[in-house]
Amino acid sequence: MASTDSTLMTISDLDAADLFPINRLSPDILAEIFTFCPPRLGESSYLSTTSRLTAPLLLCNVCSSWRALAVSTPRLWQTLDLIVDLYAKPTLDPEFLVSGIRTWLGRSGSLPLTIRFSFYKHDDIMPPKYWPAFEALLQYASRWESVEFHAERGIPWPNLGALPILRAIDVHDSDVDGIPFTSAPRLKSLTLLSCPFSSTSVLAVPWKQLTEVTICREQTPLMVLELFLRCSQLESLKLTIGNSDFQGTLNSPKIKHTTLRRLVFRFTNDFRATVLDSITLPALTELSLYNDTFGSGGSWCSQLLDLFTRSNCKLQTLSLRHPGFRPTQLLECLEHECCQSLTLLEIEGEESALPIFNNELLVRLTYSEDNDKTFLCPKLADLDLIKCYCSETASPDSLGRMVQSRCFGRAQDEQLKSLNIITCHPLSKEDYALLHFTMYSGGLEFFYTTFAVTPRGYDPEIDLDD
Repeated sequence: MASTDSTLMTISDLDAADLFPINRLSPDILAEIFTFCPPRLGESSYLSTTSRLTAPLLLCNVCSSWRALAVSTPRLWQTLDLIVDLYAKPTLDPEFLVSGIRTWLGRSGSLPLTIRFSFYKHDDIMPPKYWPAFEALLQYASRWESVEFHAERGIPWPNLGALPILRAIDVHDSDVDGIPFTSAPRLKSLTLLSCPFSSTSVLAVPWKQLTEVTICREQTPLMVLELFLRCSQLESLKLTIGNSDFQGTLNSPKIKHTTLRRLVFRFTNDFRATVLDSITLPALTELSLYNDTFGSGGSWCSQLLDLFTRSNCKLQTLSLRHPGFRPTQLLECLEHECCQSLTLLEIEGEESALPIFNNELLVRLTYSEDNDKTFLCPKLADLDLIKCYCSETASPDSLGRMVQSRCFGRAQDEQLKSLNIITCHPLSKEDYALLHFTMYSGGLEFFYTTFAVTPRGYDPEIDLDD
């Protein structure tokens, strides 16, 4: 007993720094370590910066000294990822919410702010009693560096005036119709619900320095080309092209844009060929074309091939949704030199149409030692086949053999890594057996989903944020 008491006395006499070596660090060094702890914005879909399971609130719950240090470290509080979920907390106190926002951002001192505000309710309309929370965020607009506002429909937006340090803004989920500020001289990324060109918008936005633009509502072909002309440094562009009010034809000269790397077009009217004929994109590496004009599309395959030829680009990602191509046209597209650098290919067909991913295409994608055969897309790592393949219209094992040829006996950087199949036609037992073996023996990530055929015309809305 005496020995035990002596041991207890010895431990109690130790300094906290002896028991916990981290306490030997100076406050400045410990504070610097703290700044690496919070999750990055969007890093997790389950936890936000305001969760008690992540920093900075987690750090505040360790001990009083850590809490004091965390509260006095402004960099821990300059990012706010706030999720207001009235499904989970229908009785959330609005005053508590406003107080929390002001406390959090008040601790950030005078640093630039990164804010993401997400509101979830069954109708996505924020009740007026929660508007003060949104208004509390607006009070710090002069310090916004990057902001996203999601699902806050129903809130009256004021004009925010000058935003001197803003670099990125996303308000496409709001009722903002147009540009919500008068100037943003450092702006690089712009995501809007709509963008009618006017004298106000032209002056408010530094178009020439933008590198990323997303506009969700339909734009006329003329407005699309206007964006290409104004945004000379653009690297990513996501647009919906349609607008039934547009009349006439385009007589503009060809536009060569030398910096655009990512292009996402959704077509809701038959303006595909018109727009594709007008642009040349030598730096393009990611191309996604979504065709919502069901039952048509073959007529624009030649325009797509002409775009490839003019641009002489090296595509890494190609996504075609409802292209309306015949199998021979899809093959001609994938034979183009621009597609031989592809690492990701996604093809989505129409349920009511014949599968466009046929046996001939599978044979051309199958690696062979025969040097006389041209092996398409040799760098392909990820392949998504959605409503475009049916074992009954091809050899029963052609898909499996193609995949195995790309997974076994190939260099690591030339192997197919993942295959995703979504179809209303079950795979043949031969294909399934080969793919199942490749998944377990070749390391292939294999995802397979079957579904019942839905009525013609049903189509989930495309999310341009993907």
